[in-house]
Amino acid sequence: MCLSPRIPLVIGLFLLSASLAAAQQANDVSVLSERPEIAADVQALESFTVRVAAGSLQQTPTEIASQLLGGEYQLRLEQAASLTSLRRTLVERTLNGYPLSNEIVRVNWLQDGTLLVHGEQSKTRTWSGADFLGAESATEIAAATFPDHWPLQLHASRLEILPLASGARLCHRIDFLSSASTSISYRLWIDAELGHVWQIQNRSVHSTGQAAVFMPNPVETLNNATLTDQQDSGTAVPAAAYFNVTLEDLDGSGTMTGTWATTGPTPNRSFRANLDFTHNRQGRIFEEALSYYHVTSFQHRLQSLGLTARQSVQPINVVDLLFGFEYANASYNPSSGVISFGTRNVDFAEDADVVIHEYGHAIHDDVQGGLSGGLGASDNGSMSEGYGDWISAMHSDDAITGEWVGVGMGSTIGGGFPGVRRVDGMKHYPEDKVGQVHEDGEIWAAALWEIALMTGQDEALQLVVEGMSMMAPSTDMPTAAGFLLTADNLLTGGANLAYIAGPLLRTGLLNAPAGQPILEADYRGILASDVVNFRITSPAHIGRNFQVLLSRNAVATASGPPFNTTLDIGTDLLGRSLTLPGFQGQLDANGMGTFSLAIPVGLPWKSAYFVQAMVLDGSNVAIAQTAPIAFRAERH
Repeated sequence: MCLSPRIPLVIGLFLLSASLAAAQQANDVSVLSERPEIAADVQALESFTVRVAAGSLQQTPTEIASQLLGGEYQLRLEQAASLTSLRRTLVERTLNGYPLSNEIVRVNWLQDGTLLVHGEQSKTRTWSGADFLGAESATEIAAATFPDHWPLQLHASRLEILPLASGARLCHRIDFLSSASTSISYRLWIDAELGHVWQIQNRSVHSTGQAAVFMPNPVETLNNATLTDQQDSGTAVPAAAYFNVTLEDLDGSGTMTGTWATTGPTPNRSFRANLDFTHNRQGRIFEEALSYYHVTSFQHRLQSLGLTARQSVQPINVVDLLFGFEYANASYNPSSGVISFGTRNVDFAEDADVVIHEYGHAIHDDVQGGLSGGLGASDNGSMSEGYGDWISAMHSDDAITGEWVGVGMGSTIGGGFPGVRRVDGMKHYPEDKVGQVHEDGEIWAAALWEIALMTGQDEALQLVVEGMSMMAPSTDMPTAAGFLLTADNLLTGGANLAYIAGPLLRTGLLNAPAGQPILEADYRGILASDVVNFRITSPAHIGRNFQVLLSRNAVATASGPPFNTTLDIGTDLLGRSLTLPGFQGQLDANGMGTFSLAIPVGLPWKSAYFVQAMVLDGSNVAIAQTAPIAFRAERH
């Protein structure tokens, strides 16, 4: 589930009337499905690869294929030379002048002076049938297999032999395109004598469509906490909150089904033959498009980082009902793999934060190899919620998750701004655990958030997913924290150790090495006029002086004199640090020093700052230093 129990689960008390549901379907949804494919019982093709000396380059590729394989061949395609081939051709097998379906042979002259002959062939040597239909009648039969709504145009047709297991038949091969979309392409085989439809093949591989979506939701985009749902009104959200996007990897069926996501589980899902799903929020087509787009785009991001998490089609239901009632929540079902979204108040699939949170569960399930059986109070179940929140925050680059859903639920995140949870809190393990996965997940999400501030989001995604890949459903938070360090050793040789250890230390998930000073603060997300309280603790250095440095960069930097150390942050604000009140001092009899910093107004939203402390000897040379800590300026 997406929501914290602080926000009560509201079960809808009123069913949508049949007339309202029918009106919504008429306006927004077509129940037309894609044309189903038909696969005939075709003879098996046998693959072969032959390498021989090239001989004379004057010999034709059809002659070479005939000499090596037997039978007759005709040239299909002459291709450009490549780095490995002087000449590249494709030929196809024929019987009595008719090509055999899909029996294509490659003949390449390789750079090393050999010939590569490779392809597939059936054992067909005879065929039956005659062309009683003609191309025009065959095309009419083929077109009649599609609904009247489909605008089709003939692209190509030819007679060819289809090698069926029951005996090869002469067929008209008909290729259709559609004026409704450049992505629609079907091929059919119609028996030339009997008119029987032997095969229907959808030839679209990947298609693109269009849609308008929220990025991630209107409250965050417009920074407007006064927006309301108004019963799914299309005018309740200003046009400035919508973004025109390309829906990638669609299969061309006219529905939102693609390589990485499908809204197939959604009842009466939307259909657009031209793949233009652009619509405002009044209607499920918008929610389908938003969820499809954000899941697909996040999967693309994972792939660009070399990650193979959840590389399967994610099923999505954007109008989930609970026993026929609307309800206010969202979920990932590990048994079916379906992400489901409730529709009470603000429809949950309208908020990309919620969509990606639930996709985070799917990723965790996939990478870990199953979710914890005891989600109630287990660390692993809490981490799953934390992963969901953090992945959502990475996707939207915002510490608050679920602002638009928060409007519908009347939930606020500090200062009256709507939201469900935030990922930059200061909970500490284990004393802040309460035995509820959403609450305790905030511990894990906050540690990951600060790590990402230090390393950058892409490196953090690689680190976190690889660390996740070492986990089992019983893994607890401290063990998972150790896996993050292991993953960093494997990925970077430990280059990010300080940037990972610092947040884990602050969250209580890692113990500091003996003698290392610790710097703590009471915020991760800072707002103008906040007063941040700091504490440096180092019992091994009682009475020593300390110096705290502030930087806009988390990068290893040689400090130069007088400190003569390599810091984990930059020295771009060294001059400022040396003049800030409290940023230098002396550790007391307990090895502790405290100071405060007032946050000035005017900090750019999402600007990050890093702080590190050094313990100094009598000559101001650093003899020990803390792990760095990270802050980010937020709007709310």
